[in-house]
Amino acid sequence: MHVATERARALSYFAALTIAADDPRRRLAAAMAKASAGECQAVVFRHGLQLFGAMGFTWENDLQFALKRAKAGELMLGGAAEHRALIAEEYRAADF
Repeated sequence: MHVATERARALSYFAALTIAADDPRRRLAAAMAKASAGECQAVVFRHGLQLFGAMGFTWENDLQFALKRAKAGELMLGGAAEHRALIAEEYRAADF
């Protein structure tokens, strides 16, 4: 879980740096960061729900708010699979 979180953090920093520097790789970096963050949220919520059990779905626990927010973000911004497809498209279009 820690490795997934750190990978998502590092790719998010890389995406922010490429956007700030107006780097041509910014679209690829943003897709990599979002795909990694999507996978990270799946891992963290799976472990969180395992830890809290049914209590994680109740109104007394804040985990259910974060889970709803994450699912809404995935629907609005695209899931990990969609961003992996963008990454593959970028690599197919690249001239190596």
